[in-house]
This record gives sequence, C-alpha cells and structure tokens, in this order.
Amino acid sequence: MGCMIGEIRQGTVVVERIAPADVEPSHSTTTWVSPRQSCEDAGWTHTVGVVHTHPSGERCWYVFPSTRVASSDAVSFVRSPYAVDAITGADYMYLRAKPANATVLMRAAG
Repeated sequence: MGCMIGEIRQGTVVVERIAPADVEPSHSTTTWVSPRQSCEDAGWTHTVGVVHTHPSGERCWYVFPSTRVASSDAVSFVRSPYAVDAITGADYMYLRAKPANATVLMRAAG
C-alpha cells in the first residue's frame, strides 16, 4: 500500500511520488489490508490518494463487470477523504478520481 503525494491544481490531481504506507505484514493479505495509521499520521503531507495492489490480479475493478454494482474497493474510495485511488498489478494500474471526470497526472520518476 502506498500514499500518493502531490497536489490538486485547477481540477487536476498531480501525483509527484508514491510513499510507503505503514502496513505490517500481519495486517495484510491478498484480499484485505489495514494500515496502522493514515498517510498523514505516518508523516506524509500533501497526500492526494492511496494505491494498493491485487497481487493475484483478481477482482481488480471498482464496479463489477457488466453491472453498476460497486466493489469493496469502490466503497472504500468513496468513503475516503482522498481525491485519487489506484489498484496496481504486474502490468496495469487502474485509477479512480473524485470527481469522476477529474484529470490525474502521474509524474515519472527520474
């Protein structure tokens, strides 16, 4: 799990970097994760979102396929205070933003 650090500029979410979240292995499984504290409580300022992974590549969606039914990832995101949420895997990243039509820019490391 990671904390997306950046800022919101004129309706665009700019993610500058991803910082590690405070998650103990005993509080994380392939289907559930519970950080010990929020990104801000861990000392990360300017948090605009969180990112987590689905290591097995299963159930990587915010809405169940062919439906309008929200997944647990979507429900968690709606309840969060953040503007962006992401699910990553080996070769993909799904982003979700509030509002849904917001632009999200991720700066490349370099």
